[in-house]
Amino acid sequence: LTGLKIYTKDGERTYYVEILADRNRSSDDLSFAVSALANMGQYAKKPFKKYVVVMHYDVRGKTSDICEANARCTADYMIRKQVNYDHWYKKCIKFTST
Repeated sequence: LTGLKIYTKDGERTYYVEILADRNRSSDDLSFAVSALANMGQYAKKPFKKYVVVMHYDVRGKTSDICEANARCTADYMIRKQVNYDHWYKKCIKFTST
């Protein structure tokens, strides 16, 4: 974990973390980070709208990957088990690079 912040923009709360990811295990690192946000976020006094994970790599020339996840949909997948992985991956998260 290299950074953490909680902020509100346009009335929507966001839980944001930055991690140093292993390029060979980036999928596992991302899953762990999003799961941790969802598990901690469920206890927040005010609900979060989205979770953001920024993955930095210790590889020269490799850009950072950013995953934005809808908080409710992520909780439905990771905590309540109401949706499957394919639904969560296709409908609830989006990736960008910097």
